[in-house]
Amino acid sequence: MDGVTESFDAVAGLLAGGGVVVLSGAGLSTDSGIPDYRGPAGRPAGTPR
Repeated sequence: MDGVTESFDAVAGLLAGGGVVVLSGAGLSTDSGIPDYRGPAGRPAGTPR
């Protein structure tokens, strides 16, 4: 098995077991330290770096 297949199988096993919660949405990435690509007005500020 390759790494992708093993990762996929691991995620499938977690989901099959139930009780998985996924939090996503605006602001979560920046709170996690991922840089924001939007300018001060909320519009795209160019190519993300």
